[in-house]
Amino acid sequence: MSSDRKPGKVRVVASGPAQAPAPGAAPARRRTDQPSDSAKAAPAVRPRGASLLWPLLGFLLFLVSCLLGGALLVLSGVVGAGAA
Repeated sequence: MSSDRKPGKVRVVASGPAQAPAPGAAPARRRTDQPSDSAKAAPAVRPRGASLLWPLLGFLLFLVSCLLGGALLVLSGVVGAGAA
């Protein structure tokens, strides 16, 4: 749906006093929902240390590339090791 269109009207399923759902009860499905929609809405469980793996690997790659770049500059003579 494009952003300039209004969403469809919401139909009221049951009228009457609002009741609090029972603790631990799943919300009711709409008739148009597919049974697989609930699986998509569930949050993915990720191991605790996996979130730090990619930034750590990126930082290590940065350090290694800085060391290699500095060594290449010294070897090429652009930056003199004993220049005074």
